Amino acid sequence: MINIGVIGVGYWGPNLVRNFTAQPDCNVLLVADAKDDRRNFITANYPKTTAVAEGNELIDDSRIDAVVIATPVRFHFELAKRALQ
Repeated sequence: MINIGVIGVGYWGPNLVRNFTAQPDCNVLLVADAKDDRRNFITANYPKTTAVAEGNELIDDSRIDAVVIATPVRFHFELAKRALQ
């Protein structure tokens, strides 16, 4: 089982969460989004997934095996760099 974290659940993020959740070998453990309404959407629709406000909280979680970044492009580099480190 691969534990996945998704950063950003605005436009593309919910599609990624849905598709990863549908895979038998994937577990979307955490999602991160700064907006309350997006976190509430995930919590309401994916009760096994925890929503947090900060991407770094997701990256720092030792249970996460893979990080998916679905934020505006200007945030990709710093988040990807931190996830890889």
